[in-house]
Amino acid sequence: MGIWIAAGLLIACLVLARLPRRDVQGRGLALLRTLFPSWRFFEEIEAGPSLQVATAAVGEPFGAWRDAQPASPRTAAALLVNARGNLELAYQSLVDQLASELDDAAQDPTASITYALVQRLIEVECLSVAECAPGQRYRFRLHAGVANEDGDFVSAEHVVGAT
Repeated sequence: MGIWIAAGLLIACLVLARLPRRDVQGRGLALLRTLFPSWRFFEEIEAGPSLQVATAAVGEPFGAWRDAQPASPRTAAALLVNARGNLELAYQSLVDQLASELDDAAQDPTASITYALVQRLIEVECLSVAECAPGQRYRFRLHAGVANEDGDFVSAEHVVGAT
């Protein structure tokens, strides 16, 4: 009997959460609303720029662009402890910060600490063992996810270990 009540309350909460938002009229109702948390922090979540990398050996042309940080598979254990997921969120935050700094055209992006951190992220986390050999070159881009690549930032050529 108790499980049916809990299931009914859960369904009612889900239905109420999916209803469109309306402004609350009256001060008393607005104060009452503060007792209930709002789980809709954003109306729409926009995808941030993705970090892509292309590598090349000495004297070779650059290969195709690939995702620098492919998403790791989700497991049931990640509901309790998700260290890798938190690290991936920190990496994405770093990429978002670099994209925001690139919008400010007044400064050179390569002089930024964020730019150096993204370089280090690529060298430590994103390149395979074979791509970390001496003399290997790489470049990265911040891809906005749209069909045209005009808005993408493409870095200069970097040598592994030169940072």
